[in-house]
Amino acid sequence: MFSHRQMAAGLMAGACLVLTACAPTGVQLKTQTEASSMVCAPSDEQGRLAIAQVHVQADGSDPALIRAVTLQHSDNVRIEGFGVIEDGKDGFRGVLLPSDAQISDNHEVPAGENATIQLTVALIDPLKSGVIESVNLEYDSPRWTGSETVSAGLSAQVFPVGDKTPKGSMCDKSEG
Repeated sequence: MFSHRQMAAGLMAGACLVLTACAPTGVQLKTQTEASSMVCAPSDEQGRLAIAQVHVQADGSDPALIRAVTLQHSDNVRIEGFGVIEDGKDGFRGVLLPSDAQISDNHEVPAGENATIQLTVALIDPLKSGVIESVNLEYDSPRWTGSETVSAGLSAQVFPVGDKTPKGSMCDKSEG
């Protein structure tokens, strides 16, 4: 025999499946983790740098709404802002000083489309170099609650303004 509580729980679970409001079934964000970008650049006077080299694709029937970008395994770097630029749209891609880069206020990757995540990062101590090993992207969909997280490859070393690549850094290509 079913109790009223068991029946109500069954109906709620069925409603979640029908409305897709309780599970992230309509979207999956994929990143090119194997194609990790390497960025080695000096910052501006405030220790800031704009990076747009994280490539993603939204699979499924819903767009992916990027809710947060966080650094994973970083040192002396923080994220100040981010945006999403769809493939085929004009916008900043690459590595620039923030004064030269237009960071989009869009945070949505359309369903089935590719896009680039744009970041403004800053050195916590503007007199020392900073390192990023990868980023986490938290995303969800307009049709469900809850979020998923995916990691994206981005290796970066940000140098204080005017600094050259320090010997022994991950960007130092000299042998010896």
